Amino acid sequence: MNTRIPRRWALLLGLLAISVWVQVGNHFVNIVRGGGGPQDTFAWSPDGTQIVYSMIMNYENPHPDIFVMDADGSNVRNLSNSPEDDDYFPVWSPDGLRIAFSSDREGIAENTSIYVADADGAAPPRTTIVDTLWPRPVWSPDGASIAWLIMGVFGGEGNRSGGSVIIDANTGDLRPLIGDFPDAHFLAWSPDGAQIAFQIRQDGEPKIYLVDADGGNLHSLTEDNAYDMAWSPDGTQIAFTTRPNDEPPSEIWVMDADGSNPRKLTNGSIRMWSPDGTRIAFAREGESYILDVDSADVRQSPGGPYFSWSPDATRIAYAHSGFGGLCVMEVDGTNIRCLDVGLYLPRPAWSPDGQYIAYWEHNNNTGVSGFGPTVVGIDEIDALPTVTPAPPVTPQS
Repeated sequence: MNTRIPRRWALLLGLLAISVWVQVGNHFVNIVRGGGGPQDTFAWSPDGTQIVYSMIMNYENPHPDIFVMDADGSNVRNLSNSPEDDDYFPVWSPDGLRIAFSSDREGIAENTSIYVADADGAAPPRTTIVDTLWPRPVWSPDGASIAWLIMGVFGGEGNRSGGSVIIDANTGDLRPLIGDFPDAHFLAWSPDGAQIAFQIRQDGEPKIYLVDADGGNLHSLTEDNAYDMAWSPDGTQIAFTTRPNDEPPSEIWVMDADGSNPRKLTNGSIRMWSPDGTRIAFAREGESYILDVDSADVRQSPGGPYFSWSPDATRIAYAHSGFGGLCVMEVDGTNIRCLDVGLYLPRPAWSPDGQYIAYWEHNNNTGVSGFGPTVVGIDEIDALPTVTPAPPVTPQS
């Protein structure tokens, strides 16, 4: 990162709420007083110099806006600046120059449209009106396009009419990707951008489909009851969760990207691949585990369901409301260190270089109640004593 961030710095949330500075230990922390709270997970820019998030600044006007700030807490700006509308789900473009987000400001009842804004706020956000109930935009890996799910009203047997479009990120032009499919409600680009995987419900059961990015070669990869799909980082495999005969327990399977060579790995529900593609984090009966993909070896993790991999896949950061707040451990479960903070949203976010962790802090220990996105240097956590044995994990929601 270009700017050295103080070890722990709670980031200024803008001028729409009352804020005060309070001292916590050796650090000065900015707490928003009267803020309405975060709306969804924030995200580092690809180069690690900025953070974007959506937040309601005042409960008396409960409409979230999109904010961007430098990673050292300076240069806070309201990117969407539409106080009477709901703006949420901000997503960085791969080059970090633009941010796509969802908004209801076009006045389409209960549905949303997609906006694309320059990250520096130099130009007003540009809109593409898409009547949808699935509000999260998904950038293509090259940043040229945005995939977007179209979802209509519920039809017979609990299905919806739906499909998907591709939006040109520069012009806002639309082109259809898949036609009318019932309950198409999740999509993911392949890492090379050549294909898109969908989760589609047919005949009451979810299935995984694959389509070329130009809309051709649409075909099913699974026969029935497959969901929670996730591409491996190298794009050669897709992991998914299934329930054979729609009966518990759930099972984690992996298949080659063309649907061949499907094989069961273990029981549970998939969470996420490690960045190096060697492990999968998953949940089973309320506990978290880490699975080695090649050997299928399973190890219970103290990280709980709300954790994130470090970029080099060697460490895990997780929330622990009962012990320390924010904890970091080695991927083998050793060297656990916990920072005593008041996490609000449970999943922390590593900076792209792995030197910092951002999280939402809800501070109740200073006499000033409020929310603040906060950044801590990994060097501060590494200076803490290790925790032995690992405490049970009970994330705060």
